[in-house]
Amino acid sequence: MLERVANDDPALTLALQAENLPTADLVAPNKAFWRLIRAGVVVGYVGLELYGDAALLRSLVIDQAFKGRGLGRELVEGATAEAKAQGVRSLWLLTKTAQPFFEHLGWLPAERAAAPPGIRNSEEFKGLCPASAACLWTQL
Repeated sequence: MLERVANDDPALTLALQAENLPTADLVAPNKAFWRLIRAGVVVGYVGLELYGDAALLRSLVIDQAFKGRGLGRELVEGATAEAKAQGVRSLWLLTKTAQPFFEHLGWLPAERAAAPPGIRNSEEFKGLCPASAACLWTQL
């Protein structure tokens, strides 16, 4: 089960920085982050940015010591459930390294221009993530 974490939680920032993920906009409005804990240890994080009936999945990170155990899938499923509960109908993401992982989960490649306006105007799309990052989406 996911546990909500404060956007300015130092451990969240450190985990994202360790994976070279953006941290400059963590405390901006419309963002929520969760952590996954196993045996009292934080093993990963995931975030959502809400834009009406669309959301940006971001900041998925698993501690190196826990990779390969299905925890990434668990975090994505938890974030998807959170998004559905908030009326989200499509999830979008940008990734430099995890395209095969998300495609394995059923996400589809997309052009950035196909994303809803709120997503396209997010800091992540406008510059925090490089233009070379793959864009993927899934319908909920």
